[in-house]
Amino acid sequence: MTPLRLLLSPIGTALTLVILSHGGAGAVTLFDPSSTASPVHEFPNGTPGGPLHVDAAGTLYVGLGSDGIHKITLAGTESPWSSLNSPEFAISSSGDGYAVGPDRHTISRLSSGGGASVLIEADTLEWMYVAIDPDGSLWATSQQFGARDALNHIDTVTGERTVVFLGGPLPPGQGIPITLGPITFGNDGELYLAGTVWEANVHVDLFRLDGTALTSLATLPHGGRLERGPGSLLYATANFQNPVGYINGEVWSVDIATGTSELVARACCGLDMVFWGTAYSAQTEKLYVGESGWRSGSTFNNAELWAISSSVPVRTESWGAVKARYRGTR
Repeated sequence: MTPLRLLLSPIGTALTLVILSHGGAGAVTLFDPSSTASPVHEFPNGTPGGPLHVDAAGTLYVGLGSDGIHKITLAGTESPWSSLNSPEFAISSSGDGYAVGPDRHTISRLSSGGGASVLIEADTLEWMYVAIDPDGSLWATSQQFGARDALNHIDTVTGERTVVFLGGPLPPGQGIPITLGPITFGNDGELYLAGTVWEANVHVDLFRLDGTALTSLATLPHGGRLERGPGSLLYATANFQNPVGYINGEVWSVDIATGTSELVARACCGLDMVFWGTAYSAQTEKLYVGESGWRSGSTFNNAELWAISSSVPVRTESWGAVKARYRGTR
């Protein structure tokens, strides 16, 4: 049986639950007394490269670098799905998707069986992050040497891109540049983006795309990858250097209705412990978190997948209902 320890949280007085990993090397600290975590799957061959995504049936998809993309069933069974080496991909509710190529210069369609076909041929653009709109359309951020970051809407038939927003870098005196980071869609059907704002005090904000403009909603403690959660929540997952020099991972929830953030989980304790992906499943009502630790040189091992659940129910609403309640219909 996995051993448990109860500790006091270093943040406030919330009770935390620390669960040791199977090998005794990794741990996940929870900051909500109503939450529990249980191990779902262990990766014997080292750390997945991420990201982590889930379809409507609750099947998880994990990026394993040169080993391609693997599926993990609700029972915890792992199997190869796609041979594509993709640093970034997105999965639709039906289990197909889109993936950035290994050199970031192409984007491919992924069939529900894992087959890949090129949608955007290689050019000078580097594709950084992709997300699928609830209507099935594709969005992606891109970088190009000597040019500004771009948020693009992509035609899924022709691969033609339409630039919707331009970020940094900017010439001096022409505004505050924003480096465009991870993107996702909320349950309100809107696109959200984590962007680094290059002011005197550099910080990462959560933005919502409103037409062709970005509206800042909250400052993210460490930035990070964005994933849709239940109701009006998004999750932000990031790794950062703690005060004693080790790398720790944290998962934060951000309420897009209020702009408030709460610490959900931390990968700790001791040496370097990181999170390499998160995905929320409406099917199981669980947040899945990929964690690795005990770095040897540049290699992390003891990769593990955890399922976090809460005894406090979350009310779910349709995209239209969330819009009407929190923002007003447009």
